[in-house]
Amino acid sequence: MRKLNNQKSSFWANEGFFEDDIDIITGQKKNSSDVVALASYRNSIANFVRIVTQQDIPVKFQTNGDSYTDGKSVVISAKLSDKDFDYAVGLALHEGSHVVKSDFDIVASIGIRYQNKYDIHDSKGIGIVKDLLNIVEDRRIDQWLISTAPGYIGYYHALYAKYFNTSVINKGLASSEYRDETWESYFFRVINITNPNRDLDALKGLKDIWSILDLRNIDRLKSTEDALNVAFDIYDIVRSHLDEAAKEKEAEDENGEGQEGEGQEGEGQEGEGQEGDDQLKPGNDKDAGTGDGEGQAGGDDDGETAEGSETELSTEGGANNGSGNESGTGSDHPELSDRQKDLLAKAIQKQRDFQDNNIKKKKVSKKDANAIKAAEAADASIVDIETKGNWGARNNHRVLILPRVTNEMLENNPLGIGMIMQGSYNSRQADDNIKSISKGLVMGQRLGKKLKARNENQSLKYNRLRSGSIDKRRISTLGFGTETVFEKIESIVYNDAAIHISIDASSSMRGECWQQSMTMASAIAKASSMIEGLDVVISVRAEEWIPGSNDDDRPIIMVIYDSTRDNIARYQKVMSRIRPSGCTPEGICFEAIQKQLIAMKQGKDGYFLNISDGMPGASNYGGASAILHTRNQVNQMRKNGLQVLSYFVSESDNAYGNIVEKFKQMYGADARFINTESVSDIANTINAKFLMPTI
Repeated sequence: MRKLNNQKSSFWANEGFFEDDIDIITGQKKNSSDVVALASYRNSIANFVRIVTQQDIPVKFQTNGDSYTDGKSVVISAKLSDKDFDYAVGLALHEGSHVVKSDFDIVASIGIRYQNKYDIHDSKGIGIVKDLLNIVEDRRIDQWLISTAPGYIGYYHALYAKYFNTSVINKGLASSEYRDETWESYFFRVINITNPNRDLDALKGLKDIWSILDLRNIDRLKSTEDALNVAFDIYDIVRSHLDEAAKEKEAEDENGEGQEGEGQEGEGQEGEGQEGDDQLKPGNDKDAGTGDGEGQAGGDDDGETAEGSETELSTEGGANNGSGNESGTGSDHPELSDRQKDLLAKAIQKQRDFQDNNIKKKKVSKKDANAIKAAEAADASIVDIETKGNWGARNNHRVLILPRVTNEMLENNPLGIGMIMQGSYNSRQADDNIKSISKGLVMGQRLGKKLKARNENQSLKYNRLRSGSIDKRRISTLGFGTETVFEKIESIVYNDAAIHISIDASSSMRGECWQQSMTMASAIAKASSMIEGLDVVISVRAEEWIPGSNDDDRPIIMVIYDSTRDNIARYQKVMSRIRPSGCTPEGICFEAIQKQLIAMKQGKDGYFLNISDGMPGASNYGGASAILHTRNQVNQMRKNGLQVLSYFVSESDNAYGNIVEKFKQMYGADARFINTESVSDIANTINAKFLMPTI
């Protein structure tokens, strides 16, 4: 079993939840996203956001043409990777907290507020204040969430580890870089002020900024307005030292000093002598836009940097670069190589993207977005099942469970389920299905009457007993030594019951077997609708072959009918569109739905009814090992308190003897060989097994 790299998610996510290279639906190497896994991924993150914020904030994937954020929703990357899931949760919680706690009107009004405060419109200064507000506001809302939901702090640790506590940033903080009073230096030092490796002596005023932030008491800031006031206070400090540095530079130029140094500046201090326009402009970075592209949110570049940063950013000796910054000389602040400077610049740009909520995220296509919605609407999930082959080999099967079939699936089949018929090509099959279903519904009317005893108050009378109430009819025998003159009446009480009918929908069922199965299932569905306290779920199962794929194992369980939510008309509509397809993953599917069967049984009598034509067989699954596995799963159902009944259907009255024997091996005494069109046969077997009274 592959070990999950994330620490917080591994305790609840199954092994198959994260797959970078394997398509969960097809089992093959994939070039596109697995929509079922992505749907589960989105739902998981949405649940986290909903729990923490106590609001139903939309969580969605980025699609072509969408904006990254609208301040009202959380946008997540479609890159599905276990190493980045904890970080992705942390980022979603961070963005969700902004939606709940941040006042975006204040952010939009920074320009006006700046002009009112300083009596000037300065685009450079406005940009700096906005950056500072983002930094302060991030710390404020992060602290709010951590204090509100401390159990989620691990996800925030992952988030900060990705952006603020990497080896690249750590080495950069210790280096000679960003130690002259420029806005780029202040931005780097302030945005990383939570890093344990911060150096408050690196720039003038950093200690004052540290005091103003007062991170230990950051929760004193109750609003974005409070955060903005702190941002302005920090700006005043930064601005004063930037002005001071500019005056010093001007004086040097007037005195003719630094002529030699000017020729050296461009090597690592580009922009220092440029009047301040580029120097102060937020986001001005020669490496801006050199991020990961669409895969950035998945952390490919970040992840590589984090793993290789100890080597890439190892300190290098050498002479002073001539920047003229005293703090950058000496062994206490080692210089970085050009390669190291480039890595650091990219890391800082990612930090800027983070604070601007402009993180590039892997997008999904419109087609995949529709498929994801369809998977969510169907409540689709994946269950990993491991089986042993005939020679001891272990095989993994990824079972797709679809608890409901939506209209979208019937009309457009966005998930590509082969069992769902589409187009005029299948019109004859659909007509045959409708006839068999209609026939079954007529049978169901009669079957319901035979099973309606569950709706009636009944009692059983026992006489000729040695105790109880006197049976008046037996009084005359008292004088002749007869003692059995008593009687007892007991009421029959039926518990509520739940039946799961599972139909083999493999290709071997095509033809008469399939028509028999639909007739029987339809009859039971109709009968159940006439009986109080009896719930019925009907599902079909198969393993479909994927055209063009070397891997054909995709076991599928699809719920066609659930009496707790569907009416018979809905059953007819869905069932008429089902066509047998693929292989027979019997025990694999039985194991995959064990939990659902147990849940169905809670507080009720639980029953499992199987309809199939015999032998299990699927990819890496067949022969004696598959028979044994199926039998074990049937026995497990019994151990879980379920009663089992399995009907064998065949096109011939003389089914192959070995198949019959194998069928008996799997289902034992619960195997039934009956006329599936006989109401009496069906009623008798159901009454004998499923509808026994509890006295």
